[in-house]
Amino acid sequence: MNTSPAQKYKSIRVFIPIFLCSLILIYFVKLAWVSPATADTWTHLTIGKWVVTQKTIPTHENLSIKQTEPSLEWLSHSWLTDALLYLSAVDSPRKGAFLFSLPVSIFTLFLLYKILALLGTPKSLLSVSICFSAFMMGSFWHVHPYIILPTLLLGMILSYTHGVLQEKKSLWFLPPLFLLTANMSGGIIAVPLLWLGLTFCVELFLGLWKKTYAMTFVSTCILSAIATLFNPYGLRIWSYILTMIGVLQIKQWYTSLPGLLLLVNQNTLRESPASLYLITYGLFALFLLLGLGYSIIRTDIKENKSLLLLLPTILYGTLGWIFIRFIPTSTLILVPFSTLLVSHICHLCSQKTKKIMGIAGMGITLGVLLFFTVKPIENIQISPPDQALDIILKSHLNQNFLTTSEYTGYLLFQLFPNRMILDAQDDLFDEHETISIQYLVNAISAKTLEKVTMENKIQTALVNKDASGFALGLAKDPAWNLLYFDTNNYLFSSTASASTLENPPPTLTHLSLNRNLGFDPKDATETAKELSAFVRRYPDNQSAIGLLATVYRIMNRSDEAEKILNTIPKPLWTYILYTEMGRVKAAQGLCKSAEKEFETAINMRKETRFSRAILDLAVLNASCLGDKNKARHLFNRYNSFIIHPGEREEVRTLGEQFGIVLDE
Repeated sequence: MNTSPAQKYKSIRVFIPIFLCSLILIYFVKLAWVSPATADTWTHLTIGKWVVTQKTIPTHENLSIKQTEPSLEWLSHSWLTDALLYLSAVDSPRKGAFLFSLPVSIFTLFLLYKILALLGTPKSLLSVSICFSAFMMGSFWHVHPYIILPTLLLGMILSYTHGVLQEKKSLWFLPPLFLLTANMSGGIIAVPLLWLGLTFCVELFLGLWKKTYAMTFVSTCILSAIATLFNPYGLRIWSYILTMIGVLQIKQWYTSLPGLLLLVNQNTLRESPASLYLITYGLFALFLLLGLGYSIIRTDIKENKSLLLLLPTILYGTLGWIFIRFIPTSTLILVPFSTLLVSHICHLCSQKTKKIMGIAGMGITLGVLLFFTVKPIENIQISPPDQALDIILKSHLNQNFLTTSEYTGYLLFQLFPNRMILDAQDDLFDEHETISIQYLVNAISAKTLEKVTMENKIQTALVNKDASGFALGLAKDPAWNLLYFDTNNYLFSSTASASTLENPPPTLTHLSLNRNLGFDPKDATETAKELSAFVRRYPDNQSAIGLLATVYRIMNRSDEAEKILNTIPKPLWTYILYTEMGRVKAAQGLCKSAEKEFETAINMRKETRFSRAILDLAVLNASCLGDKNKARHLFNRYNSFIIHPGEREEVRTLGEQFGIVLDE
């Protein structure tokens, strides 16, 4: 039986939405599997646990040892979402990703679809918009309160748009949505309030103020503003975003023009998972600005009431530049306006041009979504310090802790209801800083360290691998002992506390964080003995095995170094082990094998692409392989990352030893 063209067309029209919905669902499932948690996730789970188990909302004093000024006190602005996150995740972020983030994301896209359909968006453009939005949601797809922020804001826009264009009663959904936002993601409540004010001005400009509608709109605006005050902090929630932006962004990054340029260079122009999303969002924002400018110049934009009504949503575009975690929110809010803008401009195009643009847009967007569904971008995630936590629990190191920001939330949750020093959080909201731990490069002075630890009665410190200056300060201080280290962290205990431990970890007297190698070559024999005992205690500790291999290599025992590295099964190898194996192969004169190991190490650094293996590979090309052009490229690539100025100069000097002049 022959199928008529009309039936074929109908089948295709039914198949395409089903295919797109299935693809987006698979994409979200992959995101839930590969990137469920950030460092913030554990802090929010802790707050949720407190709300659920203690039946109260935690204050700054409940979580932090360190006191702060009342005007700068940390606020639990997303306490309601945190409680829902905890109930869905319990102690597994991946479980929370499937039970909370996944359904919320699907519902968010449904709200976007309803808005686009309400605006009369052509089906091809609607499909492209939904696929593009789904892809951009991957820039911050975690178990985190901000996952629900675009849902709430799109709900506001849908209620407003439906109220203006069809049924004014829909405006009455605004007050409850503002109430929910103030308690589920209240940190940015000032932005939708400002959006409502700008919309008020646009309506006056368009002359939409018929008596009955005006009374409804004004009433809902007033009630929406009042509704935001029904939160644990009242009016203070309105100013929270000013504190967050002013301190977090200006203080940490924008304090100098070189600092700003370095941030842009690192996050946008260099290798990073954030780069693709940032560049895409930048191009999207540029398109909006150019399209809006073109519409104002070439068309009578005043005749397009819907376009002007959504013009204030451009305000949300600024959020995406404040922090990458706001990119999904900014994109989803701007998509309805962008579709109206495209439709408005396309009125000037021929039917053939419209068709070509629709097919091209669908092909590109669908291709990108397909590619990243198969190979999703793995965002930066916290590596839980499980072994360090095990030592803390077994050794009863439950005294006051000092941690770097990546681990504060994790320890708060695992050691609940112990308090921590909210170090990075205090740095953001308290002018009386503890220590600028997160971005510290040089060693902390002994005086500063003593002051902080004495004032807060600190007995234990858990330090992220990136806070090298903090770890270095502790390592130099005789009042502190290094109990444990691995690829991601260092665990220190005060000397007095360490002396009382039962079955303490092997001593690491000769391990030196002050040296590039991690030890003094003249103490290689003693260091090898200590590390051997440490590896026997923690046989899966790749960092210790890698360092022991380094010691053997320095002692000209490359065969033993290779043997100890191979005790770890290859599927479990990290970039550190591949880097050290590359050095071992280079020491054995096996240049091609060394090159392969270094390249594998570099490719494994998915979160930032920064790796010492880049420098090793540069030296290998400059010496053993004799490819100075490639060596120059690698030296410059290494220097392009955020490293200490002194190290950058050392790399330049190293290049000059091979007759290579690096870029300024």
